[in-house]
Amino acid sequence: MSPSFSKIGTGKFRLPPYFPIQSAINWAWLKWQAKTDFDRISDQLSAVLDGTLTPERIADADERGKRDKFDWFVLVAAILSGRLGILRKVAEQTKYSLPGGYYCQALAGLIRARATGDAGREREQYDIVCTRKNFEDFPSPAKPLLRAFVDRNYSALEKEVVKGAKKHWTDRFMGKPSIPVLIKDEPDDIVLNIANKYSSFLWPYVEAAFAKLAILDGAVIKYDDLWFPLKFISTWIDSGAT
Repeated sequence: MSPSFSKIGTGKFRLPPYFPIQSAINWAWLKWQAKTDFDRISDQLSAVLDGTLTPERIADADERGKRDKFDWFVLVAAILSGRLGILRKVAEQTKYSLPGGYYCQALAGLIRARATGDAGREREQYDIVCTRKNFEDFPSPAKPLLRAFVDRNYSALEKEVVKGAKKHWTDRFMGKPSIPVLIKDEPDDIVLNIANKYSSFLWPYVEAAFAKLAILDGAVIKYDDLWFPLKFISTWIDSGAT
């Protein structure tokens, strides 16, 4: 049984509370590939966040012991929406991790601290992340990427972003020979069967989230790729600029 699902009685399962957000993160990338309409993507991500961030769903995430992953995914979606106002609103409902707390909660706390401009808490949450083990069911940010982000060493961060994005062209992410993701690979004609790609690792949204926050802070990211569409990642509709 996947650790992402909860069992209710005999033979009955319910989806984790963060599933709609996780699906929306994947949809955003797929929608961009189909039609590069960032406003539409941003509107939809915002709508999903509004429908997910209800007192009932937050309480459910707490009761089921999934609050750490819930906070993490809603913050990633808020970043990808390109709306700082929404990100800050989501961040206000995010829990900080205590020392020895969950890995995902510390990641979420780190983003909350950056979104709200609390440098002290940002460093604190980063230190907690470094003491915890990465989760295995979902992509994890590389420790050098997090260090570069917190240190605001954005040239180093871009190198880590490129590493993370390029991994999606490797055999590990391209499926088994019997169920390949890459169907055709020619200079002017690449065909992918995305249905064969593991949905939790569909695209490098972790690197995209940290790169998008760094861009908001003035970082210059030049890398552009199918898996890492720079225009999508660099666009902020509401950046808080005056």
